Amino acid sequence: MNPQLERLKSNANTYISLAALLTAVLGSVSGLIEEFIKFLRSVLPVGWLPDPLPPQATWIVVGVCVLLGVFTFIQALAKRSELKTKERFLISPRDPAHLVGREMDLHRLAVECSNDSTALVFLTGESGAGKSALVQAGLVEYLNGNPYWTQPPKNLGAPPSLLPIRLDGAAMDDWAQGIEKALRRALSTHTVACTVRGIPAFVSTQSPFDWLRSVPETSCYRVVLIIDQMDDYIAMHRDRLFSEGKVLPAHTVEQANLHWHALAELVRSRAICLLLICRADASTYL
Repeated sequence: MNPQLERLKSNANTYISLAALLTAVLGSVSGLIEEFIKFLRSVLPVGWLPDPLPPQATWIVVGVCVLLGVFTFIQALAKRSELKTKERFLISPRDPAHLVGREMDLHRLAVECSNDSTALVFLTGESGAGKSALVQAGLVEYLNGNPYWTQPPKNLGAPPSLLPIRLDGAAMDDWAQGIEKALRRALSTHTVACTVRGIPAFVSTQSPFDWLRSVPETSCYRVVLIIDQMDDYIAMHRDRLFSEGKVLPAHTVEQANLHWHALAELVRSRAICLLLICRADASTYL
């Protein structure tokens, strides 16, 4: 059979089926309306509803129901947006496309970290909310002069004089040496960033904590030390940070770990700004 005739036949069968369905629906609607009217007469005072109702009243109600049914059917056939790749739901820490429109958020976070009276900043939120993306693809690149936007947003000032250094808390599984090892790895990759800013680069013979303290003394910059995935760090070292279900006091943790003590001293002296990124449900432990 000719393909066009085949298609017409298929469409005709579809329309016939729809007509039969519509007839059945009308019959059901008419019956429901009659039952509803009987119910109203049983609960309303006598005389409120004419008996019998004018024929046109019933048909008006039926017509409204039909129109609603047709509208619903058309909406069901209408095209819907299609999610072709489920990855679109995921917020990648390295994909700046997810940060469009959050330029002022980035700037406010950077200004908060550059405030001389602020040495400890928390960035918390639900899992998957985009905390790491805001920092990795947003804040770090913004402070390094490589923002994701092509045209500077209006009323957005120049980035503060900060040197961002990011550590991954999930990778610091060594309680005794994890912080220093992570710092040494991170600082060894910041030679160019230091040179551009006129900051003496870190050398392997130095203590990373001494180098962090020296930055504001030898330049006009301040280090913002970012520890991402802090909740994972807490989970890995729970036995070191908790006792009998309670969080250990800060001074106890400092006594048990000299590197945390060194970081705490840098924060207390405001030599650096420490930015901790953590899930909201674990932020109460910080």
